[in-house]
Amino acid sequence: MPPIQLPAESARSVRVEMVYCPDGPDVDAEQAKNRRLLAFGSAFIFELDGQQFLVTARHNVTGRHWQTGEFLGGYSMAPTHIVINLLAKPPEGGWRIGPSEVGEHVGSTQIKLRSFLVPLLSEDWKPGWLEHPVFGSDVDVAVLPVDFTDPEAFVVAWKTPVVEAREPHQAPWPNLAAGEEVFVVGYPNALMTGPMFPLWIRGSIASEPHFGYGVAEKHLPLMLIDARTRQGQSGSAVMRHRPAGTVITRNNGELGVTTAPVSQLVGVYSGRTSDESDLGFVWRMDEVEVICRDGVPGTA
Repeated sequence: MPPIQLPAESARSVRVEMVYCPDGPDVDAEQAKNRRLLAFGSAFIFELDGQQFLVTARHNVTGRHWQTGEFLGGYSMAPTHIVINLLAKPPEGGWRIGPSEVGEHVGSTQIKLRSFLVPLLSEDWKPGWLEHPVFGSDVDVAVLPVDFTDPEAFVVAWKTPVVEAREPHQAPWPNLAAGEEVFVVGYPNALMTGPMFPLWIRGSIASEPHFGYGVAEKHLPLMLIDARTRQGQSGSAVMRHRPAGTVITRNNGELGVTTAPVSQLVGVYSGRTSDESDLGFVWRMDEVEVICRDGVPGTA
């Protein structure tokens, strides 16, 4: 079977399981036998100035609606940990794909996963995530400083600048504006493909991003997108994406064609405006960087 190449963007997203563990914040994944699953969600790994962060929606880590403060469905208590699974590093020569029992057109391979139990609380049982230094809990984004140094884990992170340049003459992205196509890369209804890879849900920007958006008489640094999203996608990376073979205008004004995929991370998805709407909230990535650099201890 010929080799296949998986997009790096899929490896950057992780499905998160919010759990309650009575054994304390320092227990590891092997020891936490009494953990209780509360909900599923989405997250992604982001690296800034050499520090890794797990970025997700704040309501995932509190279990409460980010506006009303009421417990969300599935939660009867606040979670103490997040469970994530990362790909184990591939063997030398990469993962081998062979014939499967299904048929000659379906390949089979074995890919191992490494499980991590990420504490949401510090040793004194206070929140360990970071919130926005100005807007606080009004921004539905939580950032967890992490250090995935396990030699067996295969960590793929978004990094700054949040535009991946894979072309010899980088083509600038157009101004982020209403009408631009985006993808919400996460886990609707906890669904996944392959070894826990996310689904890419297509949408478009519905509001002008640079003007922010008013929620409950508060003007907040977010934008709206129009996408068919579902429960479990809160915390997803939102990106613009150019597949290989896309015609672009280079910096020198000449036309070119991308020879590899290229993406731009633009924000964090945190849920729909209402159960009846396909409009959803996306928090701008520049404000997520503010949390990573200058975030304050979380509140609950």
